[in-house]
Amino acid sequence: MSTVDGMDSLAKKLDSLARQKLLQDVTDAAAEVYGRAKMLAPSTTGELRQSIRYEVTSRNGGDTVTGEVYTKKPYAIFVEFGTGPVGERYHDAHADEFPDMSLTYTQRPWFIHESQVDRSTAERAKWPYFDTDDGRFYICSGMAARPYLYPALHDVEKKLSGRIISEYIARIKRT
Repeated sequence: MSTVDGMDSLAKKLDSLARQKLLQDVTDAAAEVYGRAKMLAPSTTGELRQSIRYEVTSRNGGDTVTGEVYTKKPYAIFVEFGTGPVGERYHDAHADEFPDMSLTYTQRPWFIHESQVDRSTAERAKWPYFDTDDGRFYICSGMAARPYLYPALHDVEKKLSGRIISEYIARIKRT
């Protein structure tokens, strides 16, 4: 059996190129989703928008590259998907925007102590309230979703997938 001179070298170059390109593409995509999510995030105080971050990790010698856009704000999930019956109505009306996702929403109102929410937020939301010896309690029946991460991902995903494939083909032809 004969081998073509330089075939091993070419295979190594293509492998290295693919790993470099994968890392760069995932980094570019994560940065783009990050920028778009920051732009789309609803903002009253700017706190949620400022908390958005992205990170790219590479494992297995570059075979696995993961990009993550996230926020560690505990309320971020409620902004993204809404809450209660109000959030559920939004989710049902926009189910095509949240594929492969099953969410469960509480159907009963809940009470939020004044120590757990900024008064201006409660007043802006026009939450009814009642005062007790233990302080003011706001009655919440939910809020509509104001998605920013999912739309950012989908906007970038559509834009990048075709471009990445064509760039790979062009680089292979140049090698």
